[in-house]
Amino acid sequence: MAKKRTEPKKNKGKTPAPKGGRSTPGGPKKPAKPGAAAARNKAKGRGPGRIRRRGVPIVPPPPEPNTPPPDPELLQAELRPLTEDEQRFCDEYLVDRNATRAYHATYNCDYATAATAGPHLRHRPNVAREIAGMIRAQRVRLQLNADAVLKELCRCAFSDMYQVVDPQTHLLRNPRHIPLDTRRAVSEIRMTRERTTRSQANTTTTAVTESVVTVKFWNKIDALGKLAKHLGLDTEVTPLDALLRLLPASVAAEVRAALNAPQQQQPPKALPAVPGAADVAAHPPRQP
Repeated sequence: MAKKRTEPKKNKGKTPAPKGGRSTPGGPKKPAKPGAAAARNKAKGRGPGRIRRRGVPIVPPPPEPNTPPPDPELLQAELRPLTEDEQRFCDEYLVDRNATRAYHATYNCDYATAATAGPHLRHRPNVAREIAGMIRAQRVRLQLNADAVLKELCRCAFSDMYQVVDPQTHLLRNPRHIPLDTRRAVSEIRMTRERTTRSQANTTTTAVTESVVTVKFWNKIDALGKLAKHLGLDTEVTPLDALLRLLPASVAAEVRAALNAPQQQQPPKALPAVPGAADVAAHPPRQP
């Protein structure tokens, strides 16, 4: 029996698929233009977000900032080296951040000249750049940041006076025996020294006794006020706000909207007519 000869099916309008791929209708697929996916997202009202292509997320590059190119003259002025007087002015300015005092200490001039020329020198490009760099270096050197300042405020605000009293003798402790955190909250310590001399036979001994008289702490109310301001607790709460906080969010929003809505002014009501003299004469009151 003769076998039938089968011919391979022809792909009408399709190109043969390459190895490991698949055929595409209408011929080979054209390569996508760069930025085509972003354009489609923009046309559909989507944000830039992440563009997925073949399952791989592609993050679009950040937009270039619309900043003008730097001025070559300003850049050259910033890179100009400082003179000895300008360097001394920067060192003096770093003491208390006062341009007038720094200029007076550098050039030894009168106050009127320093008050005018000090701020002008402070904002000179190369001087301002040097001062900014010195301030950053000082912060790194001193490890000065917001956390360190808040810790010191917490030590002053939550200090315990019992830490400066000896529990055995019930007297004020020597500063060397006060805990470090409590000692940082102390602003003033007053001590007395008592000298005692004893003579026995041909020997004289002198002893000095130190005792703490007063220990003064920093103001706790000021420290607590600064911490409350930092946390946003210094805002006043009206009785209405306190009442609305007890209500559900939806009900409180409706009450606020009703209170803030403009009230419609109603026309004043007409007063009843007052009888005139003619009416009184026509209708005299009855006699009892």
